Amino acid sequence: MMGVPLTREMFAFRSDSDLAQLAALRTGFGIGASQLGIAKRDRNLIPVLHTELIFSMDVWVAIHPDMRSDRRIRLMFDYLMKKLAHYAMTSRHET
Repeated sequence: MMGVPLTREMFAFRSDSDLAQLAALRTGFGIGASQLGIAKRDRNLIPVLHTELIFSMDVWVAIHPDMRSDRRIRLMFDYLMKKLAHYAMTSRHET
């Protein structure tokens, strides 16, 4: 990252859980990463390095081929796609 090699051993706290990471940030454990759309909901979280460090995240929405023709499932799928696209666009441009 930015020409600096990082290893797991360089961090005092590591977690694969987004919820645990967010809880650590909220308790003041240190600097960490969060989705902008989630972090902006907490007034106590302060953005740092938000123009220097930008992470992208792929989002996948899947539907079983057999369920594509089910009207209720398709409506929910389309709704989720619309809302996720809106979330991604608004989160990307807000700091």
